[in-house]
Amino acid sequence: MSEPNSLVIHLLNGDALQQRFPATINGEQLVMRECLIDGPSTAKVGEKLYQQRAEYLKQYAVDNTFPDYFSYVVPMFTKLASVTSGDKIYCWFEHDLFCQCNLWFCLNFLATTSAKDIYLVTPNQGNEYSFANMSDNELTDALDKAVKLTVDEVQCFAQLWLAYAVKNYAEMTQFANALGERFSFVQAAVNAELARTPDSQGLGKPERVLREIISELSASSDHQTAEFGAVFRKFSQQMGIYGFGDLQVKAMYEKLIA
Repeated sequence: MSEPNSLVIHLLNGDALQQRFPATINGEQLVMRECLIDGPSTAKVGEKLYQQRAEYLKQYAVDNTFPDYFSYVVPMFTKLASVTSGDKIYCWFEHDLFCQCNLWFCLNFLATTSAKDIYLVTPNQGNEYSFANMSDNELTDALDKAVKLTVDEVQCFAQLWLAYAVKNYAEMTQFANALGERFSFVQAAVNAELARTPDSQGLGKPERVLREIISELSASSDHQTAEFGAVFRKFSQQMGIYGFGDLQVKAMYEKLIA
């Protein structure tokens, strides 16, 4: 039985999903506006991490403007901290590493609250890396197929975040394996993270693939260096498992062509 005043909360990974979220789905919407695949991470959630993240993300400011982290991102965590044992929390996250890092963080956060009814909503087959390509009916169907997480599963996801935060790849693999076939996409995301390990030139797999794309497109371009838009599109097609946005790919691109 639900507690009095209990809520249905939809934790959405990014504004893009919120902007096309079906109006027919009832509940409060909280938006996760982070990209924890990129930049500093700590095992302990709180002010220290927020300060580190706020400082790091300033590099992406355009014309010296960037949303204030403490008013744009942190309020969602404040709200999430107040959930009760009667609330139902639906976590909408895709399979790519970008989304998975955010999911692991959120479930580690929720593991410290009184939340008991936590569900995972994932995209349908063919749209594993994008809710945006799904129709309203498909999104509603995804909600109907939401998987309720057991206490042990929530703890496993939470431990994944703690291992990711300190780059303990052995433990990441261990917890991904423990989640098993029910969440087989987690192992794929962990493998993608392992492939980011720099080689002798300081490049992980994403950078190496991006370098190849730049070289290939530059050879067939009228420009000395392939334009970023074309490079980003091809990279996204080949490396969808990472889920990098244009900001992350642009940063890699500029380092490689410097």
